[in-house]
Amino acid sequence: MSTSIKSRVVWLCGASTGIGRALANELLSTEVNLIVSSREINRLNEFMGKAYFLKCDVNNQDDWRRSAQEVEKLFGRVDTFIYNAGDCEYIDVRDLKYDAFERVMKVNFLGMLRGLEYVLPMMRKGNHPHIVGVSSSVDYFPLPTAEAYGASKAALNYMLESLRVDLAPEGIDVSIVKPGFVKTPLTDKNDFPMPFIISAEEAGKRIHKGIQKRSHVIDFPRRFTWMIRLMGLMPSSIRFILSRRFSRR
Repeated sequence: MSTSIKSRVVWLCGASTGIGRALANELLSTEVNLIVSSREINRLNEFMGKAYFLKCDVNNQDDWRRSAQEVEKLFGRVDTFIYNAGDCEYIDVRDLKYDAFERVMKVNFLGMLRGLEYVLPMMRKGNHPHIVGVSSSVDYFPLPTAEAYGASKAALNYMLESLRVDLAPEGIDVSIVKPGFVKTPLTDKNDFPMPFIISAEEAGKRIHKGIQKRSHVIDFPRRFTWMIRLMGLMPSSIRFILSRRFSRR
């Protein structure tokens, strides 16, 4: 089902760089009432005069509470909530550390849950409300050194899938974004080949299109996501062999 996003109240969490910044620019082209939040609010100056700024560290309960109160005063509702905050730390199993898993899980998974505690009540007052979680296609297939990142995204995906079922009677849609490799400050740190990598601007356009269509899953680029999904459907013994080949590379 396609629904016009124009004039909607849209809260985009994680808009300071990369995909979030590109998506914010796409949303502004449709004249939404855009709220952008980041823990580094000085990075949101590009949107000055076009969007409402909120300083919000996704790991800080008080930040979420204060931000939600500001949105409530400004608009009284949220129509679309997009959670795009994300982090990645690769794991060296020769020196396995719990802290790395905790840091990644807090941002990629628990941060969205913190936000929904405050945002969901406002969405129940919204116009055809829509929750969008930016996840990853990594959960289709186990990749080497991605134990923390992959686990956090798998948890996010499962939570959003279940949330879609439970919120359907209230008319609240849920979409999951599962991109492949996108050129951002996060992926700039990668030291391995990233097949079919696309720009953040292209990713922003594809997510925006998927949001307008209210697609349940927004995955791209299809050349990569279909390949990795097919690999994920193979018997576990073959998946193991393929993953080992990635690891050796």
